[in-house]
Amino acid sequence: MDNLSKGNTTFALNLFKKLSENANTQNLFFSPLSISSALSMVFLCAKVNTAAQMAKVLSLDKGTCIDSCRKCYHAELEQLDFSRAAEDSRKLIISWVEEKTEGKIQNLLAQGVVDSMTRLVLVNAIYFKGNWETQFNKDCTVEMQFKINKV
Repeated sequence: MDNLSKGNTTFALNLFKKLSENANTQNLFFSPLSISSALSMVFLCAKVNTAAQMAKVLSLDKGTCIDSCRKCYHAELEQLDFSRAAEDSRKLIISWVEEKTEGKIQNLLAQGVVDSMTRLVLVNAIYFKGNWETQFNKDCTVEMQFKINKV
């Protein structure tokens, strides 16, 4: 268990460093556990020579993969036809993300990103839904354009 903990910590720190390299903001929100779990599902579904396949194209035993992901990760999986209905598939994925994030994440995949060569789209939507220690008085707030101080 100690090795797992060290591995997860190393993954989280390395991912944070990589993501923050190109961040245009001081705030960065991500879930290393969520990302690690998503990659584990892909790993679970890949056939023999997994590392090589994950680096190239995944070859999935669809029935086993779907059953295993539902059982182990309580994940929703959907089989889509990217080769004949890439744009419809993209729109379905966008709709799913919008629904799951209560409209906070929209248009996740740009047009053309999903095409006939797509074999797998793994979507893992997360957003921060926290409570303030001291709530704002709604009567004292108004909608305005948000600006970042460039100091």
